[in-house]
Amino acid sequence: MKLVLACTAVVLLLSAVELARPMRRRKNSIAQIYRAANITPVPEQILQVNFGGIKVTPGLEVAPEDAVDLPTIGFDFIPGCYYTFLAYNSNYSISFLSPSIVGLYVNLNGDMLADSSAIATWLGPSPSPGTGINRYILNVYKQSGLIDTTDEQLLSYQIDRLRFPIDDFVATYGLSGPVAGTFFLSQYPVFASEDCL
Repeated sequence: MKLVLACTAVVLLLSAVELARPMRRRKNSIAQIYRAANITPVPEQILQVNFGGIKVTPGLEVAPEDAVDLPTIGFDFIPGCYYTFLAYNSNYSISFLSPSIVGLYVNLNGDMLADSSAIATWLGPSPSPGTGINRYILNVYKQSGLIDTTDEQLLSYQIDRLRFPIDDFVATYGLSGPVAGTFFLSQYPVFASEDCL
């Protein structure tokens, strides 16, 4: 009987160790993915992003025409807390104008972008011809409270999307994180090679 109990205890212990392992791997894999892509800061979790039927995984190439509409997002959020969603092109075609805002939404109470305040409405990726692959980073930050959406500086981001000061923005509005994030790649579409013309 003692042997059976001991064997059961060992199996349960090994199961607990195995169940804990993927969580550790997942945290390490996020850091590894971001380190390999040379992106900082590293989010706490991967942001789930969908453009219609396209599920974005970190580093996936998405055609500009497939990401025209505002994506749906998902992440582990704390009910009652507010969040900011920021999407930007980290390597805009003119490097000194990077990063450029693709979309900025504040006061998310959960993960529904449609129920938030649009500061800079979603434009979708629009890489310029000849710029190669552009990297689009999508992050969610936790807010310390509601953000005043009548703030003139905040409202100016609908027009002033270039050279967006991410670190200053995070500090000014008391954001922490990113609590969730992902990135995708996009390039100017090449519809036909010169051989076909």
